Amino acid sequence: LELIATDGTRANAEVVAFDPQVDLALLSTDLNRPVLPLAASNKGDAGLVMGFPGGGPFDPSPFVVGEELHATGLDIYDRNEVNRELLVLSSDLAPGDSGSAVIRSDGGVIAVAVSFSQVGPPGAYALDQRQLADLLSKPHGSAVATGPCTS
Repeated sequence: LELIATDGTRANAEVVAFDPQVDLALLSTDLNRPVLPLAASNKGDAGLVMGFPGGGPFDPSPFVVGEELHATGLDIYDRNEVNRELLVLSSDLAPGDSGSAVIRSDGGVIAVAVSFSQVGPPGAYALDQRQLADLLSKPHGSAVATGPCTS
């Protein structure tokens, strides 16, 4: 894998932790960047979704946290039932924003963007930071397999 930072710096990366239940992967790279703290969210929190809408250039999108949802669905392979803790965001996201950090105005990471509404007013969904914390708490170090790609 190759990462491209917002300043154009390129670096190799490898997946060192993977959770197909919530579709999160942790990448390891030699890029020297500060670690952002995880933070709990509250209704009304505001900040930026640090995304690449449409697969284009870096273009952060503002958000405001609405409600929190408990959602039940299937894993990325459509095999196992999964429970997810989601935040509903008032934000205008697009394909390419999925997987982006949802960063509150104080710099705390409160979620990871996962989906957006295609009907009604602009809205998006993000996995609460607790599910990211679960992935970060697992042992990691060497590369792990991510399984087959799905369409």
